Amino acid sequence: MEPHGIETLKHALHAQGADMKVTTPATVQERLLHTLGNRLRYLRRARHLRQFDMETLGLSYKYYQRLESGQVNPTLLTLYKVAVALNVSVSDLFHSDGENPS
Repeated sequence: MEPHGIETLKHALHAQGADMKVTTPATVQERLLHTLGNRLRYLRRARHLRQFDMETLGLSYKYYQRLESGQVNPTLLTLYKVAVALNVSVSDLFHSDGENPS
């Protein structure tokens, strides 16, 4: 049985004629990590940096590679380090003001 909130959302979508699949929390997490990875890739490339260059900016190249591919769930401290390395605010890692296609 699905949690009450998901069932309510499905009912509301159905009532509006929407034929959408409501994703499970695990799928939502995967999508969020993938979206964050795409954003990090965009910001890095916009600065003409390679993934390997992140190593010289204080981030493990291998770990950063996994961040961009959405394979890891970074801590707030890691996000701060990434933001500093890319010369943006932490909030800029999450919103694009229309400049980043997902």
